[in-house]
Amino acid sequence: MVKGVDYYDTLGLSRDATLEEIRAAYFDAAKRLHPDVNPTKAANEAFLLVQEAYDLLINPMKRAAYDATLPQSPLANQYPLILNIPVRSFPTWVNSS
Repeated sequence: MVKGVDYYDTLGLSRDATLEEIRAAYFDAAKRLHPDVNPTKAANEAFLLVQEAYDLLINPMKRAAYDATLPQSPLANQYPLILNIPVRSFPTWVNSS
């Protein structure tokens, strides 16, 4: 992982992109930057960065770890950590059988 690189920006994605959006963005960039199509050194370096971004973002565990390093992740405060809430604190209708 390259420090200071925003892999979402590399692929032109928002941080809440779906796996399908990640795949589509990767294949679009790969078609434009592949060394067989674009033999320049800059395109080759960009192609390698796009591959790295795709490998990281397509893997849910790697993506979660990466997202945790980002400043002000848009989902950081949206969902509470349910695992830290004792069961007895849920409303009674949640615990009823």
